[in-house]
Amino acid sequence: MKKSSFFAVIAVSVSLLSFLSCTKSNKTIIRMQHIEEGVGSPTTIEEYKDAISKYEERVADIQIAQGQIGIWHKIVGTKYLDKKMYGEALKSFQTALEYYPDNQNLYYYVGLCSSYIANTSFPIPGACEGCGKDLDEPCSEACKAKVNDKPRDMIPGYCPGCGRSLGKLCKDCLTKGYTSSEEAKKSRLAYLKVAEDAYSHAIKIEPKFARALYALAVLYDFELKQPEKAVPHLETLLSVEKNHLDGMILLGRCYYETYEFDKAIEIYDRFIASTKSADKKKMAEELKQQVIAVKTEFGE
Repeated sequence: MKKSSFFAVIAVSVSLLSFLSCTKSNKTIIRMQHIEEGVGSPTTIEEYKDAISKYEERVADIQIAQGQIGIWHKIVGTKYLDKKMYGEALKSFQTALEYYPDNQNLYYYVGLCSSYIANTSFPIPGACEGCGKDLDEPCSEACKAKVNDKPRDMIPGYCPGCGRSLGKLCKDCLTKGYTSSEEAKKSRLAYLKVAEDAYSHAIKIEPKFARALYALAVLYDFELKQPEKAVPHLETLLSVEKNHLDGMILLGRCYYETYEFDKAIEIYDRFIASTKSADKKKMAEELKQQVIAVKTEFGE
């Protein structure tokens, strides 16, 4: 027998054994399930009905367990969120969505966590772009000796011993291979896109979901600089919650940014009529006067 034929025979034999082993294993599992449920080999109508009833109970138990797992992932996510551990919270909420794919609240939390991560991951002067901690460690052993046991009078981002710039990454992140600001900006935009999609999906599930409407409007105006996209969501929000003061202020800003000056003035008047706070009335009146001044300049 040729060597190649010999190995072919061996391969076929192994495959056959694996198949038989798998088949035997599956049959064993099914037999054990039958024993566990007290179901043998039904033959009569009554026996089949009894078997169906018992397996329906098993399916119901599994569904309850799966649902509980999803709820626990959501609870874990909110606890991480309370601790401002946004990355871990995002993972938990995304996992919970695997169990509850049509839950608008979970999509809202995914959007919220992604927005937080986008902002906390953006480069901060004097902070490491990899992990965010202050860049204040001495750049060498000599500089470490200079500042050892002495109060540090230093500027974040610069060596407290010699004053040299410490660059953009701490030693730990350099070792891990983190990249610099351009990658950080790309990462930020990616998280903002996740937030936009998550908020939008939450609104698709529940069109009058006030928190998602406001959050998406904030995202469009402040983060993506697209106030024209924020306007319809804020208008819907104020049709649902007529006295949503934050929504009014933001809508006034968006109207102003899109040159809808009369609408901005109108919404500020509505805000003034809706709040009892003297300070808030004063703030809205000042914003309104700014709009009027700009409108006059435009000759309207």
